[in-house]
Amino acid sequence: MTGAEPAAVELQEVRGPSALGGGRSRFFELLWLISVTEFKKTFFGTVLGYVWSLMRPLLLFAVLLVVFTKIFRIGSEVPHYAVLLLFNIVLFGFFQEATGGGVTSVLAQESIVRKTQFPRLVIPLAVVLTTLFTLGLNMIVVL
Repeated sequence: MTGAEPAAVELQEVRGPSALGGGRSRFFELLWLISVTEFKKTFFGTVLGYVWSLMRPLLLFAVLLVVFTKIFRIGSEVPHYAVLLLFNIVLFGFFQEATGGGVTSVLAQESIVRKTQFPRLVIPLAVVLTTLFTLGLNMIVVL
């Protein structure tokens, strides 16, 4: 070895984009804006719009109700089986849409994530809030 050894390098913190960057008010305003925009984009530009998102759980409900009450005769023994079945189908649909959409949401918005500085946590939370809007409308119908 030679007499000159490299000097110890001290590590420094490098600040990158944060999940909640920009403050609470900016975070919640952006979350609301993206959620409402996605909800409008999902339902208002189509021919059937919200009716189709309502028909999917109702059709599944009809099939399961017939299968479990008429064919297997399991549901006929449970009090209020039809109400419980419909309620659980709507809740499961919310969970399925929220988790499936939330997991892939950041990747779907890759171009925005790479080009702009904003709180990254807004993207999956906006998907969950949008599906929560749909759940609210579906629960009105269920009730």
